[in-house]
Amino acid sequence: MKGFRKRLSALLVTAAMTAAVVVPALAAGTDYDAITPKDATFTKYLLVDQTAVAPSATFSYTVEKPESAIAGTSTTLPVYIGTGTPVIADVAFAPSDTAETSTLLTNYKTYKKTITIDLDTAANGVQFKEPGVYRYYIKEADSAVAGMYCDVSTTALTTEGDLYRTLDIYVEDNGTDATSGNKILKVTGYIMYDGKITAAPPSSTSATSGNAINTTKQIEVNSSATDGVSGAAKTDNYINYYTSQSITIGKTVTGNQGSRDKYFKFTLKLTSPVDSKLSVDVSNADASVPAAANLNKATKAAYAGIANPTTIDLTAATEVSTDFYLQHGQYIIVNGLPVGTTYALIEDAEDYTSTAGIAQAVSAINWDGAAGNDALSDAVTGTIAVDDNDSSTTGDGDIHTGFTNDKQGVIPTGVLLTMTPVIVVAVIVVAGIAFFTVRNAKRKALELADADDESDAE
Repeated sequence: MKGFRKRLSALLVTAAMTAAVVVPALAAGTDYDAITPKDATFTKYLLVDQTAVAPSATFSYTVEKPESAIAGTSTTLPVYIGTGTPVIADVAFAPSDTAETSTLLTNYKTYKKTITIDLDTAANGVQFKEPGVYRYYIKEADSAVAGMYCDVSTTALTTEGDLYRTLDIYVEDNGTDATSGNKILKVTGYIMYDGKITAAPPSSTSATSGNAINTTKQIEVNSSATDGVSGAAKTDNYINYYTSQSITIGKTVTGNQGSRDKYFKFTLKLTSPVDSKLSVDVSNADASVPAAANLNKATKAAYAGIANPTTIDLTAATEVSTDFYLQHGQYIIVNGLPVGTTYALIEDAEDYTSTAGIAQAVSAINWDGAAGNDALSDAVTGTIAVDDNDSSTTGDGDIHTGFTNDKQGVIPTGVLLTMTPVIVVAVIVVAGIAFFTVRNAKRKALELADADDESDAE
């Protein structure tokens, strides 16, 4: 009996020890397996003036976390502080980029880039262990490129937002793993909001289970008014606006000896703060100087056949010189000048008297399309400034300049006018002399005739 008791005690101890080992294992199985989400992407748009191209510009992003979580209620979902550190790579635009065939805003070019939020790289440590909403804040760094407006709307191009977006990642229960028996999760949605959101999204008594996101997902703006944080503006993008300016260069010739068909050479020197590609509108000038066989005598022979350029490539902090050739009444427009670009316009006036600028009174140029010719009186040297009137087609940052060339000659018409009275008198005198000479000759002839008659009578 005593041996039986000893054997029973040993069995109970063994059972207790086994239970002690097994129970923790069962307890661990009640937790969810950690899940890592797939990457999410959103869109970056850059709007530029329709006559310009994208500048050389790079945009960077940082990911922040909310200061505190939001506990769930009977009507709202719990919001957790996002785990790990998602990474967003810089995105760059360049003058060589191609604009989209469709645009966000009429009269503006649209450039588009896709930005990836790196969530699934193990080193970033993004993992979720409970159903709920995991929140991050994304911030775009304000651009150092002059003339760049960040986080704008298509109705207010020069009004910047706060540069923040809120990213909510929805995580749901996904049942039990058939192999391990562990509870598992799934990521079913990404919602991005404009600005920093501090409220929780609503819960529902009739919601259905979402589909697991198993590949990189482009964030979409769901059309439903019931999902997401009430009153918060959903978005899937950032919009930036890059403003650039133009220089209109014109030529006017004055004076009675001024040649209106002579080609004058202009040199435009530009130094830009960024790489850029400018377009040149030569529709109000000749595409090129005529070939030597057709060149007028007033124009330098060395200019024959030279074409007016239609593009200018700018390299940051490097002076670029470009030559143009214009006749009286012609002008060209250089478009897409970055803010902060310095310019200097020089002319080879040859033997003409040159004056910087063209006054409206002598202008032969109509650059604004309205009735009447226009002045081009801005300075021939300066720095391109920000255009704060984006609704204007010309803008207060655009430059209109050029040169007036004058050549006068004195025609000796005054000598003839001064001698006229003398000539008249001389004519009268000569006529008088002739008259009296003829009369005297007739008189003498009559007297001789009378003398002969008398002689015959005797």
